[in-house]
Amino acid sequence: MKNKKSLSKKNIYIGIVLAIYSMILLFIIVDSAVGTINHEGVNFFRFFTNQSNILCLIWFIFIVISCFWNNNKFKSFATNRIVMTSVTTYISITFFVVLFWLLPFWKGEWLGVGLGGAMVFTHFLTPIVTWILYFLLIDSSKSYNWKWMFLVLTYVLFWVVCEEIEQACGLKATYPFVDYKSYLHSFGNVGGICLFLGIAIALFVVFYFFSFGINKLKNVIQKKLL
Repeated sequence: MKNKKSLSKKNIYIGIVLAIYSMILLFIIVDSAVGTINHEGVNFFRFFTNQSNILCLIWFIFIVISCFWNNNKFKSFATNRIVMTSVTTYISITFFVVLFWLLPFWKGEWLGVGLGGAMVFTHFLTPIVTWILYFLLIDSSKSYNWKWMFLVLTYVLFWVVCEEIEQACGLKATYPFVDYKSYLHSFGNVGGICLFLGIAIALFVVFYFFSFGINKLKNVIQKKLL
């Protein structure tokens, strides 16, 4: 009988809006995947942007279902702090790397043509929607466990390792700044490897603390409102 509890208006509004956005995002991902796979095979799934958007979409779907289904176990996963922080960190990497690194310095090589609708959704709108959800759903009254950083870091490290293995096997780098050969060429073997790993770790820490900052911001706002 627990599932018979009345749904709050907040959950209903969030569920409806997020369901609409999720359907649009799903269409964009599928359309982009089909177009890319036809020309480049499975390269579509190598890009961190695409992976982070797929993870966001899965999380969105869990949230939509939890908004209309009062199941404690299902909802606890959708609003799990580690899950929420991880997804927010990954999509934040997509947003800020594109906005402050790829567009200013590698626009011609990486982007080619102008920003299309799909690019706007996957690189800018999805991060913004994720930040709003994180802000609305995170329980800022609970303490922040710094050990989570290492759990969140696991996926980023896994992606970087896979990317470098793929390059070693002859595949082209998905992004110019993860092309380890350019670092080795410019700074030597040891220096290039250290610089590459240093940049990767520094970027992760910055975006992890960005998610932490959203949590703290909500805490401050809630205290002022109360």
